[in-house]
Amino acid sequence: MRSWREGQRWATDMSERWQGWATRLDDPALPPLIAAGVASRGTLEERHALTANRALPHDVLLTIITTNEPEVAGGLLLNYDLPSEMVDLLAERLSLPDALASGHPNASLVRKMRHPVGELTGLALHRFFLAVRATDDEQQHLHTVIDEEPRARLAAAWEKVRPT
Repeated sequence: MRSWREGQRWATDMSERWQGWATRLDDPALPPLIAAGVASRGTLEERHALTANRALPHDVLLTIITTNEPEVAGGLLLNYDLPSEMVDLLAERLSLPDALASGHPNASLVRKMRHPVGELTGLALHRFFLAVRATDDEQQHLHTVIDEEPRARLAAAWEKVRPT
């Protein structure tokens, strides 16, 4: 635990470093130390702005997710570079409806397979195709299935393309 003086020195140091980054919390070049400080001690607005940063280290993401502030942590769902395991952790910690988390472009395959195929974004489908190594023909076939059955779960639609 830091002494009061150490805490004051840390705060002064952070304040000086912080000045140049205050309006650029979403900048991928944000130093990890500044990101960690904002995640744990920033204002609500600063922490919310930080969630848009697409290059946050895992420890900072974990701090945001585990702070018990759903209004801040939920902002990470808009970050399309959020790693799959963090999407799952976020969904679990916030008790998100499956439909919300399963539509994230980086949702795990297991989670994404439960999502209505017609509601997946182009980016979510693109990342799905990469994950399953879909051929061009398979991609085209899935798009046909989407047109015919947009409410089908991705798992059911994909089964029509690549039966197991």
